[in-house]
Amino acid sequence: MEGIIHRLLDGEFMRIECALEKNFEYLDKLDRMREEATMRELERLRNPTAISTTSKKKAAPQNTSVYIMGLTTYIACKQLENVCSRLGRVKRIKFYKDDRGGLKGDALVTFATNAAMEAAVAKLNNFEIKPGVRITAKVAEFSKKQEEPAAAAPPLQEAPAEGIDAVTAFLNDIQNLHPQVHAAASEPAPPVPPPVAPPVQETTTSEAIPEAETDTAVLETPSRSILLYNIIDCEPTTAEDCLDLEEDLQMECSNYGKVLRVQILLERKVVIVEYESLPSAIKCLEVMNGRWFGGTQIRATFDPSAPEEPEDEDTKLLAFLASV
Repeated sequence: MEGIIHRLLDGEFMRIECALEKNFEYLDKLDRMREEATMRELERLRNPTAISTTSKKKAAPQNTSVYIMGLTTYIACKQLENVCSRLGRVKRIKFYKDDRGGLKGDALVTFATNAAMEAAVAKLNNFEIKPGVRITAKVAEFSKKQEEPAAAAPPLQEAPAEGIDAVTAFLNDIQNLHPQVHAAASEPAPPVPPPVAPPVQETTTSEAIPEAETDTAVLETPSRSILLYNIIDCEPTTAEDCLDLEEDLQMECSNYGKVLRVQILLERKVVIVEYESLPSAIKCLEVMNGRWFGGTQIRATFDPSAPEEPEDEDTKLLAFLASV
């Protein structure tokens, strides 16, 4: 019995010795940490400039900008915005312009991270942004005296006036890119009138409705009335058939907003759909233009005899994108 007690006491003694040894190691570690902290504080007090210089020598901010070349059209610029937004968070996109305000074809895209920039260079270099338009991309190089990439060195364009909206500036670029405008600027030819709609007229006669056109390069003035071509050609022209067609179009076009009237002009082979609001008409134009009906493709345009100026720039941009 006595031997068992001695063994238990010896085991307890050894346990206490090991615990004390570990505690001594921990206390020794704390003492070394305190000494090191004290030495660093003394060094900072003796030479504060060296510490501040060392802290300032941090890693320089990484370059997150990509320089794009080959953007020849406004649609290519819009496509670039969509592609870049899928590659990463975009902080800024700058499109360079010439002295006349037209697009030069170059852009500077600044991403939020360096990884997004590298992915953009790999994706966009020699990328076909739209059919027939290929762009080149490389890491932007900045000099100390100017913010522009030193490789291409396009001249800095003056910032637009504070009152000019970015959307309005983009639409002005499109008008500057129109072939007729370029011809007027380069040759001493008679001036070409801008693509403005005729004065506002409240009329439903067939004489006010234009024939179907094939030139879609002219910017259309938005309207709450939509003209639908290539529908009458596919249907019989009896009064009963026209009534059925009006009911079908009334039901279909009501999916995009409140329809005020649907009118079929047999002699001009065109259908007029008038909406209560301009956004509803824009949505109808976007969906119906190019849609197939009875084996032919519908062509939808704004009614130039009833133009309406959008109240905000977002609606103006939506109307433009729906008409191109």
